[in-house]
Amino acid sequence: MVVGSRHNVANESEVSAANIHLARPGARDIEVISQYGDLGRVIKGCTPSKGGSVREIDVATGVVEINGAFKFVAAATVTLAVGHATLHRIDLVTINSAGVVTLTAGANAAIPLIPAIPANSVPICIGLMIATATDMTTNEIVDKRMRHGRERMIMDRSGLIVAKSLEAAEVSLYSHDIPGGLLGTNSALKLTIGGKWLNNDVTTRTTEVIIKLGATTLFDYILHVAAPSANLSNWKVELDIIAGNSDAVQQVLLHSWISDQAAANNETVQELLHRQGTANATLDSTVNQTLDFRIDHSASHAFLSINYEYVLLEYIP
Repeated sequence: MVVGSRHNVANESEVSAANIHLARPGARDIEVISQYGDLGRVIKGCTPSKGGSVREIDVATGVVEINGAFKFVAAATVTLAVGHATLHRIDLVTINSAGVVTLTAGANAAIPLIPAIPANSVPICIGLMIATATDMTTNEIVDKRMRHGRERMIMDRSGLIVAKSLEAAEVSLYSHDIPGGLLGTNSALKLTIGGKWLNNDVTTRTTEVIIKLGATTLFDYILHVAAPSANLSNWKVELDIIAGNSDAVQQVLLHSWISDQAAANNETVQELLHRQGTANATLDSTVNQTLDFRIDHSASHAFLSINYEYVLLEYIP
């Protein structure tokens, strides 16, 4: 059965008389449910299953969120110890804030309890070792993941001037690590970023935008060509990376705005660009990749500058 929204407790019909207590929600189940969306949760994958060798539990690749940070989880296997001579034991499998699969052994008891969840960790499953047992059955492994639903999630946000680029060469204005495997199929990333752009030269100048995800260049274009003499503009870019029915191809969409020279809150749009493209499965690599928003001025920092005043990076499952 499912307790809360996405937390499993075994049905009584699924377990034997020796491990009937697995079908009864306990204090640790309540703890897992109560921390959902606060400490962490499983975003994708991390499915537990019985391993190929005795007392092994396999955990599949996936992505977790712990304390607001997204982490890629590589496939891993843990091995439980043999059963006690007369008492039972419940071991707990979790993923910590580094994305590492960890095994915590429980205490031997006639009616064993799930051990305490380690700090800054997300529960994945429990494994029951019956007294004298040298292995476990599939029904003695119970999925304890709290899985993310369909709501969009904020990966990063800021409403302050947190960066400013005054360089003449190509530099990174904003970057954020994207966990491997996050996109998968039918998911999306959305980046909204904007700020002010200044040309304080007597010559017309340009600024180029280069947006990369890992080694893949998604877009490379001129954001603005500004007239001379203290031309101050507001700018905004929206980037969408959308996975289709297969993780082999992603659509990448971009919209950028630049305002007329004016004071803050100017609503006059001088230029609006729409761009579209596709990228291959390297966008959904099994390793972390950096989403990098880069700029390249056509002159030295004495003449051109750009900053971002706000950023919102969202994950849409």
